[in-house]
Amino acid sequence: MNEKNVEFKIIQPLIEILGWDLYMDVESEYTVQVGSKRYRVDYALSVGEAPDIFVEAKSSSSNLNGEYQDQLTSYMHQTGTDWGLLTNGNRFQILKLNVESKLADNSVLAEFFIGDIEQEHLSLANSSD
Repeated sequence: MNEKNVEFKIIQPLIEILGWDLYMDVESEYTVQVGSKRYRVDYALSVGEAPDIFVEAKSSSSNLNGEYQDQLTSYMHQTGTDWGLLTNGNRFQILKLNVESKLADNSVLAEFFIGDIEQEHLSLANSSD
């Protein structure tokens, strides 16, 4: 799946399931200034004026470690955004801003795979029968 399909088929439904209003609480292609350059975060979720969570999508063939973690962590540091979600549609990483370190390795709070959720959902559904 390419990045746009990950956004459309995975991220947008997930944002809505979690209770965010795509039209009121979410800004797509949010601009972040890093030095003299401007970058765009796929989604910025906000309760107020400042972003609370950044969400970055990558293609399903992308390895999320290294460069992509560093990219999202940099955006978070630059704006003071505490939370980030990085996904390729199959693998999800939740990042928490670590103000003492700009290294992504110190920011990954949790990681899970879409199959884990599906399996857990099936287990719960079967146990309620």
